[in-house]
Parts: sequence; structure tokens; C-alpha cells
Amino acid sequence: MFDDRWWMLLGAGVYVTALLVTLLNLSKKRHETSASLVAGVLALGFILQSIGLYWRGLEVRSCPIGNPFEVLQYISWSTMAVYFLAGSIFRMSLLGVFAAGVAAVLSLISVVVPSWDYEHSGLFGGNPWIESHAALALFSYGVFGLLAATSAMYLLQNYGLKQKQIRGIYAHLPSVTQLDTMNQRLAIVGASVFSFAMVIGSFHWLGEDGDVTSIKLKVTVVLWIAYVAMAILRISKKLRGKRFAFCAITLFVFALVTLGLVQTTPEANDHLPATTAPASSSAE
Repeated sequence: MFDDRWWMLLGAGVYVTALLVTLLNLSKKRHETSASLVAGVLALGFILQSIGLYWRGLEVRSCPIGNPFEVLQYISWSTMAVYFLAGSIFRMSLLGVFAAGVAAVLSLISVVVPSWDYEHSGLFGGNPWIESHAALALFSYGVFGLLAATSAMYLLQNYGLKQKQIRGIYAHLPSVTQLDTMNQRLAIVGASVFSFAMVIGSFHWLGEDGDVTSIKLKVTVVLWIAYVAMAILRISKKLRGKRFAFCAITLFVFALVTLGLVQTTPEANDHLPATTAPASSSAE
């Protein structure tokens, strides 16, 4: 039997396979890419990754987000979970491919440094407030990951229109109007989930047992304000199109980079000097 780590890596391998096969078919002059087949393959990858996270959760007796490996796997899983909800609503055949690209990259990055997957005693000693806060905050990262994928699709389609490209992948991309609308909805959903996570986290931060460091709180608040501001500016139509897409991608990269500034478990401090890898959600 594979251990939990291998289940997650098998899921990542399926994502990569679906991505490469689809791109290869789209590069041909005559291509036959079945949307249902791609969705089925991605579902298989999602199930495999879910099994791995489930077993890891049983092992650590908490939500599996206590070290860099688990955090990146959880965000990868969240991105695909949001895709299966949003993709069916918007009926975008290529959305799954782009989402799989984001999920695969995050999964593969998680194994770059073996020491990132260190043992830990669980998230904040099982504190229900901070554990719920962290899980929701990282799930919002999954929404933002899908937003980054749709933003990349928008920029690609926008480029294709300017270059008058109508073949290959451009012919299968949704219109810029559809993508712009989806970007707005994902921004609103992501900002809402992140805000709810912040509310839950405040019960821990304001309590007598609050132990959140200054840098952790500052990074969390800055990132939260940035995403909420981006959503508000998009709703008010003051930020849209290419500028919004670039902003969404940049913020997601920033969110991933700043994961390394915070830790979720005491064990993370013992591993920090050896690597600057993200140790947990910046929203904890």
C-alpha cells in the first residue's frame, strides 16, 4: 500500500498527465479533446490527492496543514475543489486544465525540499478556533489559485485577440467577457471566505491565550486587506481587464511567498533556519 505522501503525488502526476495530453492535442491541426474525458481524469487525480490528505489528517489528528508540504498540498487540493464547483457552473472546458496546472505546480514544489515534510504535533495543540481559521484561510488560497488560473486564461485570450489568433488553444478559450465575469465572482468568493477566516481567527488573537507574533499578524492583515480591496475595486469597476488579471496573479504569488513568514506549529521553528520554505498559512 502507498503511504499518504504517495497518494498525493499520484494525484499530482495525474494532473500533469491531463495537462500535457490536452496541450498536445490542442497543438495539433486536428484535435479531438473530450471535455468529459479530461474532467474524469482530473477527478481521478483529485480523489487520489484527497485520499492522501485524509490519511495524513488521521495521522496528525488535525487538518493536515502543519508543515510546508501539507500546506502546499492542501492549497493544491483546494484549487481543484473550487474548480469542480465553479467549472460546472461556468462550463469552461479548459478551466480544468489551467486549474490542474496550478495544482500540479504547487504539488511538485511541495516535494522540492524533503525536509519540508517534517513531523509535527498538530496545529496549535488542537485549538478549534485557530485550526478552523487556518483551514478556511488556506481554502481561500485555493479560490485565489483558481482566480490566478482564470486570470492567466484572460491574459492569453486577450493576447490572442490582439494578435488575431483564432486557432489552437485560443479557439477553445472562453471569451474575455466570460473570463472577466468569472474573475469578479471568484474574487468576491475568495475575499468573503478569507474575511470569515479572519473573523474566526480574531477569537484566538483577542483571547488570553493568543500567541500570534507581530510579523504573522501584520502579513495576514496586509494580505487580507489587499484581496478585499481588489474585490471591492473590481465590483466598483475601477479595476478590471488586464490590470485586474495581473493584480490577481501577483497577489497569489505574494500569498505563496509570504507563507514562509509564519509558522503553525512549534516544530516549524526548528526547521526554519534550514529553509525559507513556507511553513503554513499566512492567515493564521
